[in-house]
Amino acid sequence: MIEREKHLHLLEITDAYEVIAGAPDAPVFLTCEHASDRLPAGWSWPEADRRLSGTHWAWDPGAAEITRALAAALRAPAVLSRFTRLLADPNRPEDAETLFRAEADGAPVELNRRIDEAERARRLERFHRPYHAAIDRHLAAHRGGIVFSIHTFTPVYEGTRREVEVGVLFDTQE
Repeated sequence: MIEREKHLHLLEITDAYEVIAGAPDAPVFLTCEHASDRLPAGWSWPEADRRLSGTHWAWDPGAAEITRALAAALRAPAVLSRFTRLLADPNRPEDAETLFRAEADGAPVELNRRIDEAERARRLERFHRPYHAAIDRHLAAHRGGIVFSIHTFTPVYEGTRREVEVGVLFDTQE
């Protein structure tokens, strides 16, 4: 494991993301959109939303650790988010209805209850766009052919039990 760990070093870190350096010819490029449930300076959990902190609503528990372990084992570069998906979901396009989740577990998300255009722009500029720009920038230097995004999920989502243990989604681009 020590041999693998020496290939894992932090290349860049901001409020929005961290980049793990990897070999440009590594077989994969890793991303982790829901790596953290952190609320950066300038935001705090409203009392009513404390129920969401530390849960799958705020992040994908274990996804960052899996991403780091794979980066080390494969000498792969990785970009991980450093903010909760409840602030702005980096796994959503900017026009998605769930970019700023309004409800979780049947109750309003107070953090997002009063988002106006200025707050929307602030979150996009400070977190969502820099995260995606970091991916684009580092992916441009990568010669591998696979982008692998790491997520975890809860076995029960909005009251419905999921009947799968592992899911693989894929898309190809020509």
